[in-house]
Amino acid sequence: QYPGSGQYPYAGQFPGAPQAQAWMRGPVTRDGVPLASWGKRVGAWLIDGVIILVVGGMLGWFGTPRLGELFQELGDATVENDSAAIDAIARDLTGPMVQMSLIIWLFATVYCILFWTTTAQTPGKMVIGISVRAADQPGPLTLGTSVMRRLVPLAGQFVPFLSLLDGLWPLWDPQRQALHDKVAKTVVVEGKQPRRPM
Repeated sequence: QYPGSGQYPYAGQFPGAPQAQAWMRGPVTRDGVPLASWGKRVGAWLIDGVIILVVGGMLGWFGTPRLGELFQELGDATVENDSAAIDAIARDLTGPMVQMSLIIWLFATVYCILFWTTTAQTPGKMVIGISVRAADQPGPLTLGTSVMRRLVPLAGQFVPFLSLLDGLWPLWDPQRQALHDKVAKTVVVEGKQPRRPM
């Protein structure tokens, strides 16, 4: 059996059970592990997204005190219908908003890399029952591979269309890889990953 999975044998060793035959109809890794569907990836991403938005948002808010002050000033200017003040505050908001976005992105990066390099499953992936691994071997990702996997999301901060394309790419890719998987040479598969030997 596939080491550490406890449930998926290698390609060519599937028994004749209907469930096994169903797995065979979908794409698998070179060593026979079923690749996670786009729907499952999205489900895991939504769960992780909520965690990152809540925790990262709190860190970003407290890490950018000027942002709260500007929102208070914006509220006062809106009540007073002071259009000149509103325009000035809106311009002043740009810097703190960028700072807050950077804090959230940094938290998301630490969050992902921490889980990818230890269990190969973020909390979202744990709930859905999928994991990430290198395309050519099982196990948690190395630090270098994890950093590579964050490059496309980083670029997506500046090119929103790239984020959309990255998220949709597994729909037509034969290995169900997103663009960040292509860059890092990773895949998302069904089940858990074996722990890296100590």
